[in-house]
Amino acid sequence: MPLRNVAEYLERSAARVPDKTAFSDAAGAVSYRQMLHDAQALGTVLAGLPGCRNAPVAVMIGRTAASVTAMQGVLQSGCYYVPIDEQMPEARMRSILGQVHARAIVHTAANEPQARALADCAPLVSLEEASQHTPDEALLRANGKNTVRYVDGILRAWRAQGITTIDAARKQGQLEGSNIVMTERPSAQQPAASAQKDLFNRDWAAMFDEEG
Repeated sequence: MPLRNVAEYLERSAARVPDKTAFSDAAGAVSYRQMLHDAQALGTVLAGLPGCRNAPVAVMIGRTAASVTAMQGVLQSGCYYVPIDEQMPEARMRSILGQVHARAIVHTAANEPQARALADCAPLVSLEEASQHTPDEALLRANGKNTVRYVDGILRAWRAQGITTIDAARKQGQLEGSNIVMTERPSAQQPAASAQKDLFNRDWAAMFDEEG
């Protein structure tokens, strides 16, 4: 069966090569098995938050292996993530969080001070603390994990960050980490779209696969 999204890729990789390194950085390496566990544990915590279903979740973690785990955890919960650069001015972060109506902010111990300054915007979720939870597969299934139903929310998150074209989204790595599946099937009725075309004036039904 073909892969539908990156959440499935992680699950299949963890089953096939559990001890293989998934990502590594200066802090160390994480295996597929460990990443899946931590992602599902985070997903379980997020899925248990009020209103946290098919909703935006901010990920305030730098470009580290932990950020990949956090993004996977958001996808496992049935939500979509909004990357937040903790180096941005607080006013800018507040503006983005307000525009996308984030339901939670995932952070690590390294950027806890920045996260705490935004605690009035959304509930804070520590990745380290969440990873200590036991994953609840039943809850994750009930909350709609691995579905691809978040186009509107993802676009809202991108627009808040000034991303308005497919090319811009790709350059910032947004397409690689999203739980949406780009299809762009050329046809006489729906030719392949230009990478520079405005994201907000498109026939998205023809651009994205949707489950359920």
